[in-house]
Amino acid sequence: MKEPESARNSAMEGWLTPLASAGTSRRTAGKRVGGKALGLGRLVRDGFPVPRGWIVDARTFTRLVEEELPRNHDLASVVKLASTKLGVDRAARARERLLSAKLPDGLCAAIEALWATIGDDAPWGVAVRSSATCEDVDEMSLAGLATSVLGARGPEAILQGIREVYASAYLPRALIYLEQA
Repeated sequence: MKEPESARNSAMEGWLTPLASAGTSRRTAGKRVGGKALGLGRLVRDGFPVPRGWIVDARTFTRLVEEELPRNHDLASVVKLASTKLGVDRAARARERLLSAKLPDGLCAAIEALWATIGDDAPWGVAVRSSATCEDVDEMSLAGLATSVLGARGPEAILQGIREVYASAYLPRALIYLEQA
C-alpha cells in the first residue's frame, strides 16, 4: 500500500526543492542551489520543456564534508594543495569517505518519498547531477567536471548517486580546474 501523497510531500520538505522553485526565494538562491539549477528553474518558469527535477540544498554537502572528513579536507583547503602530493592524498581520502558516507536521515527519507512518488513514471531511473554553487557563472563553468549518474533506480541508487556526485568535487580534474580559476 502506497503512502498518502501528503505524507510523501511532508517527508521531502526541507530536503528537496522542486526545480521550478530555483531562484524564487532566498532559500533557493544560487548559493544554495547552484548555477545549473538556477538556469533550469528559470527555463521551467518561462514555459520551456525541462524534465522534472529536485534540488538538494548545497548546505547538505557542506555539512557532510564538515562531519565526515578530517580537518583540512574541505574543498577550499584541498584546492589550495591540488598540485601537491599532500593535496592529491587528501582528495583521495575525501573521495573515499564521501562515497561511503552516511547521508542525513532526513535526506534518505526524502529520497524514499520522492521515489515512491515518481518511481512508476521513471522506468529508466533518474539522473543525479551536480549544480555547483560556483557553476555556470561568468568566471567559470565546471561543465563536465562533476560526475553525473544516469539511470538511478530506487532510493539506494539515488542516494549512492548523490554520494558519487559529492565525491566528484574531489576528482583531480575538478581540483586542478578550481585551482586555476
